[in-house]
Amino acid sequence: MKDIEVYRYIYIYDLLHRDLLDAYDYKSDRIAVDADIIRPDAPTTIKLDPERSYRSGLTARQQAWINTGLALIGLSFLTIPNLAWWVLTSTLTGIFFVILAWRAGVILVGVTVRLMGHRLKPPQAPSPPCLYSILIPLYREAALIPQIVAAMTALNWPANKLDIQLLIEADDCDTLNAARAIHLPSYIHITSIPAGGPRTKPNALNYGLARARGAYVTVYDAEDLPDPDQLRTVHAAFQTASETTGCVQAPLIADNAEQTWLTAHWALEYRVQFGLMLRGLSALRLPVLLGGTSNHFRTSDLVRLGGWDAWNVTEDADLGIRDRKTHV
Repeated sequence: MKDIEVYRYIYIYDLLHRDLLDAYDYKSDRIAVDADIIRPDAPTTIKLDPERSYRSGLTARQQAWINTGLALIGLSFLTIPNLAWWVLTSTLTGIFFVILAWRAGVILVGVTVRLMGHRLKPPQAPSPPCLYSILIPLYREAALIPQIVAAMTALNWPANKLDIQLLIEADDCDTLNAARAIHLPSYIHITSIPAGGPRTKPNALNYGLARARGAYVTVYDAEDLPDPDQLRTVHAAFQTASETTGCVQAPLIADNAEQTWLTAHWALEYRVQFGLMLRGLSALRLPVLLGGTSNHFRTSDLVRLGGWDAWNVTEDADLGIRDRKTHV
């Protein structure tokens, strides 16, 4: 295990509350394992409460409010255009500054938490490595297959304790062929996502989660280069954290900050988001807007929560908000 300094990059969020999740034992109508999937085990049942999914779109009441608002705005511009324009611009400007002030306040809380110097302590009696599942959704990313496979083989975790799935759409022939052409270690499997559901990242993740065998599960994107010790650090963090902690979010760090002016600002935004903003949200017990990658979960908790919303392309933020709405 590295020096404890490694923990400065790992932030713990009380995302999933295990003592309350037991009340949400959804039964599943998931489809059976497809013949093309290289998996020896049957899928786990996963079901998201339809009322917490965007599958049905806006409710009738929500649509009515939107239509009424648009109609009033349109009528105002037709009858009193000058006043309507002033009210609209003033309202939008006010909302902008309220959001700006709110973000600044949360960031200040994050700065305070960081200055307090709180760091995780290493577990007194470290548990042996457990089976760890990794989900890697891929779509038209054949060129990145060698890179992500190399990154997975570089992880500092026992090979016999890894369960890695390359999640590829069944009709994405180029990516499937690229994955099949490369020599994959025995712990990396190709999971073909059958047609029929929404063609989204969360849909692929749910399909993989249903077949994940590890005690913990994480998500990586094709372009990710995770630190080789990330799994070891997160595993130790889960042992140190309370039982109510169901998620460990590792920060996303841009590696091309010096390339252009735009990439420098993008890297700065990520530093603030993962270094300060999320710390502040967690300290204030507010919904934590997770990153779309490098977030680690207890698999059983994530399954009980219903996994990701396959119909919501902001599945990472949705997961944090949905949990807080469910349990607070």
